[in-house]
Amino acid sequence: MLHEIELGDSAVEYIKAELANGDLVAKSLLQQIKFEKGVIRTYLPNDVNDKATLDFRDIVAEDYRAMYRATHKRIEDFIMSYLSQQKNHIAVFETLTSTRDPYLQKLKLQYFSYQQNVYLYIAGDSYDDQEVSQILRHARGYPCVGILTSLSNVKTISSEQPVSDNFVQMLVKETEHIIIGAFDEDGFLLWSKHRA
Repeated sequence: MLHEIELGDSAVEYIKAELANGDLVAKSLLQQIKFEKGVIRTYLPNDVNDKATLDFRDIVAEDYRAMYRATHKRIEDFIMSYLSQQKNHIAVFETLTSTRDPYLQKLKLQYFSYQQNVYLYIAGDSYDDQEVSQILRHARGYPCVGILTSLSNVKTISSEQPVSDNFVQMLVKETEHIIIGAFDEDGFLLWSKHRA
């Protein structure tokens, strides 16, 4: 069983440190987002007792496999709920894959690229449970960086489409939620622009 915990300043610092190790999306988030104005939360199993001194980089649950399954399911549900709200909503995750990587073709997931960097995405008008689960599984780890945002001025995006820096900056500007891997990638921190 998981419970939601709202986090403070140490979570802001952790998120900033993780984003500093990411790609263009992560680094743009650092420049554009006012993290202190949002709310950060995580989901932890009931057996995690010391919530005041959490180490976001380390395993925190005795049964870390159960925590992994439960937190990934909770984040998948959160992503699907967000995507279902509007057709122009989109979830985007950084990867370590390049456009030349044969592994990318085997994934059969939607992606766009900026220079050689590949970003997996799911659009609000076409997704299923399996795709959300696969994107989380194949997203970059250490750090896992994902955003829930909107295609504000763009009606659609095609898979395998190369995009401009302006496109990436627009996605970052419209970001409503940021998903960052935590607890040795067994869980996540979730930053939201507004309180849910």
